[in-house]
Amino acid sequence: MMGYTHAAIGAAGGLAAAILFGATDATPALYVTATIAGAIGGVAVDADVIDQREGRIVTDGSRSRLAVIGLLIVGLLLDIGAEMGILSSILSKSDNARIGFFGFLILFLIANLIGRFVGHRTFSHSLWFILLTTVCITLGYPVAGGYYFLGAILHLLFDLLNHQAPNKDGTWHGVWLLYPIKLGKGIALKKCKAFGTGNTTIYFLSMILYVALSIYYVRLMGSVEQAVAPVILLVATIVILHFVRRKSEKELGR
Repeated sequence: MMGYTHAAIGAAGGLAAAILFGATDATPALYVTATIAGAIGGVAVDADVIDQREGRIVTDGSRSRLAVIGLLIVGLLLDIGAEMGILSSILSKSDNARIGFFGFLILFLIANLIGRFVGHRTFSHSLWFILLTTVCITLGYPVAGGYYFLGAILHLLFDLLNHQAPNKDGTWHGVWLLYPIKLGKGIALKKCKAFGTGNTTIYFLSMILYVALSIYYVRLMGSVEQAVAPVILLVATIVILHFVRRKSEKELGR
């Protein structure tokens, strides 16, 4: 599936988890954390995607990564403006945050290099990558770890529905959950294509779910003042992911 779809799935999944397990503490900070951490988890698993640029500056893989970085920036600005305490909590554990940030970056670069030389759906689509990067996220900001993990796991589960992906040697494979341990040709249930009707349907269903959960979450907070930051992030998420989807579909001639 496309990167923007995974971001939407991750955001919706993260917010659903926040409601199920944190409803008694419905705060703007939790909304921002669950949405953004889930979206990052949804996109991070595609660290091994290598863009086929063909003269373009960015394509779907890079654009989806830029999209979640954009959401992260919006979240940090909202945190500073509304004094939610997210950044201050991270900075209070600067040593752990530094280790987590560089650890995540190193793992991302390793996964990208493996994808460059081996192919897509390799190390970054393994349980090892998800567990290690979750540890890094948790070191930096413990509250975000579970939502990141859920976004990444949802990415894996939905990728199991895809067709096989090509290796650099011309062979094809599914998802190897324990890569570099390879069991057969991996899992590929062939129910949908990365940019087909299934992808579009799942994207819109995920966005509808995210909007519905956001409305419910705002009602849980019960305060107009508290609702400002979540509503701004909701609108930013819709606009940013819509832009990515439209650009990606245009590139694909749809």
